[in-house]
Amino acid sequence: MAKKKKTDKRDIYLIRTLSYYQLKGGIYNEIITLLMQFRDKYSQERSLPIARFLNDATFITDQCREAQFSYEKFEELFIFYRGIYPSTEFWLLLGVVYVLISEEDSVNNELVEKLDGKLKCHTKLYEPFEKLHRLWKEKAIKTVEVEKEEKAVKEEKAKLLQYIQDLENKNERLTNALTQKDAELVDARKVIKEKDTIIRFMEEDKQVNDNPTLDDVFTFENTLQYIQTRQHYSFCSQIFGMVKDLMMSNRNLVTDDQFNLLSAVEQQMLKRKDDQHVVNINYNFGGLVMQGVIESDEFKELMKSPYLPIGKEPKDIARDMIKLYLKHGRSEEEQSEGGNL
Repeated sequence: MAKKKKTDKRDIYLIRTLSYYQLKGGIYNEIITLLMQFRDKYSQERSLPIARFLNDATFITDQCREAQFSYEKFEELFIFYRGIYPSTEFWLLLGVVYVLISEEDSVNNELVEKLDGKLKCHTKLYEPFEKLHRLWKEKAIKTVEVEKEEKAVKEEKAKLLQYIQDLENKNERLTNALTQKDAELVDARKVIKEKDTIIRFMEEDKQVNDNPTLDDVFTFENTLQYIQTRQHYSFCSQIFGMVKDLMMSNRNLVTDDQFNLLSAVEQQMLKRKDDQHVVNINYNFGGLVMQGVIESDEFKELMKSPYLPIGKEPKDIARDMIKLYLKHGRSEEEQSEGGNL
């Protein structure tokens, strides 16, 4: 049953012709040339067809590949083909297998060593097959290295292409975002322009219709200026009290500079509480009142009295009386008046 199984598998290979391998080229052309040289040089009788050597050698190599090139599998096939091949052709078959496995990069070293040792017993066959084996082994190594490099290059190329694609996608997103931001910027500029127009119209309206109100002129600075026009502290003490109460009720409304300025003005006005200021203020105030009295017809008629001092104008007499009153009080004025009059 085991041999039947092998024969069934071999059927797929047995239908191949020499042209099949010639079309594949490469290592097969090298083997075909070598087998033809052996047939012409060493064969005493008609040799087996070259295609048969290639079919069976390919079958053995594929079987060993499926078994991961284990030496046990090779020994099994070695025994089988030793029984169906003539001696010389059998060693030619092993030589072909020896060359074919040279292209494999995962061959068990034990298998290579066993094959190499068996073929060395046949010097005429070993040397050309070993040379061909070594040549294609080197090519196989270079091929593997090239394939690895090509694979690495392809992977790197794929990464670069992906990176470029990612950049292009990102660039597209940023371009779309920039376009959107440009549109938003245009809209924002329109809004700013509209706001500027509204502000300009408001300022123009304010300039045209900006009639000051009492709230506009009733400021801290104007209040201090008014206080400083008063000629006596008593005329502005209540204003100081009001401003201080407002300041102390909400300290956040006033700065240190404003508070210090109010204190300085208050100290300035307090200096006007002395007697001299009192006289001056009362005199001025009295002068304003009495001026109207002096100019009245009733006072002029009174000044014609024979009891008044001779040689003085009525206005002078009146001013002297007012000064005396303001300086010494009514009782001293009456006493002095009785003596003078």
